[in-house]
Amino acid sequence: LVGGVLYNNTDNALRFFKSGFSEAMRINSSGALGIGRDPAALLHLESSEPEIRFTYTGNSGYAHIKSDNNAELIFSAGTTTGTERMRIDSTGAVTMPAQPAFSAYLGSNQSIAQSSTTLVTISSEEFDIGNNFNTATYRFVAPIAGRYLFTAAIQYAGGSPYAGTAHSNIYVNGGTRNDGWVDFGTAVASTQSRVFNLAANDYVQLYAHISPAGTMSSNRAKLTGFLIG
Repeated sequence: LVGGVLYNNTDNALRFFKSGFSEAMRINSSGALGIGRDPAALLHLESSEPEIRFTYTGNSGYAHIKSDNNAELIFSAGTTTGTERMRIDSTGAVTMPAQPAFSAYLGSNQSIAQSSTTLVTISSEEFDIGNNFNTATYRFVAPIAGRYLFTAAIQYAGGSPYAGTAHSNIYVNGGTRNDGWVDFGTAVASTQSRVFNLAANDYVQLYAHISPAGTMSSNRAKLTGFLIG
C-alpha cells in the first residue's frame, strides 16, 4: 500500500497514511491538526527535527522555525540553508548570534593637543559581530536602521592631566550630538553611554578633548556598541 486516508467513526478523526500504512497526519474531532502524532494543540508537530519552513515563490532562500531535543525554539532566515538568527532556550533566555555588536579599543598611546577635539584612533577589536567597525577609519557603520546603545571611555596617562579636564564625545556622521560632551573636572578619565536612533549607513566615532595637553592610554580608550532593536 502506497498510502491512504481513513475516517474513524469511533473518535471522528481523519487520518492520513504514508507508505507502509504508517500514519503521517491526523485531524481530530476538534479540528486540530497533528503531524507525526495525535494533536494536543490546534497545530501539533512531532518528529526528530520538527520544522515549519517559509519560502517565497522563486526565492532560493527561506526562513524557518524549528525545535530541538532540548525544547529550544530556533528561528532561522536569510540563506539557502536557513542560518540561525534567534534562539529561545528552555529557561526563556533569548540569544541572537547575528545581532550587530562590537568592542574596540586604542591599540597604542595617542597624544592630544591642549583644547583640541581629536578623533580617537581606535584600531584594535575585541569582537565585531557583522564586521561593522572599521579599524582604518575608526568608525562603526550601522548596517540597518534602529536604536543602538554605545559606551565610551578614555583615560589619560601621565601627571599633567590630573589638574585639567578630560572630555569624551561620541560623534554621528562626523558631527557632535547635542549634550554629547561628558567631562570631569580635575580628572584623567571620562566615560559615557548613549542611545542613538541611527539610519542605515550612519557612522559613529569617538572624539576626545583635554586641557592641558595629554596622552591617552592604550587599551583604556574604548568604544562599544550594539543594536537594541
